[in-house]
Amino acid sequence: MRRLVVILSAMMIGTIGPAGADLDSAERQLRAGLHEMAAREFLSEATKGSAQAMYRLGELCEQGIGVEQNLLDAKRWYGRAAERGHKPARERLKALGERR
Repeated sequence: MRRLVVILSAMMIGTIGPAGADLDSAERQLRAGLHEMAAREFLSEATKGSAQAMYRLGELCEQGIGVEQNLLDAKRWYGRAAERGHKPARERLKALGERR
């Protein structure tokens, strides 16, 4: 019971939260080789507005990890993240634009 109170208190003050926890979970799944599960979790977070999740989906689409490789989709995800101020996404978008 004490553990539950600590977790709920931490969530209320913002030290941990559902979005961060889900992104961490997706990263763990990716490292464990559960690529499709990670892609689904990143997609879930991206639809909630997470720029980091959008960026990671861009990477997965660009490299074909857990999803079919698709540079057009990668550019779309990077673009969405870049619109939210994600600097690495802007850099990847620029690099892909220069790729022939």
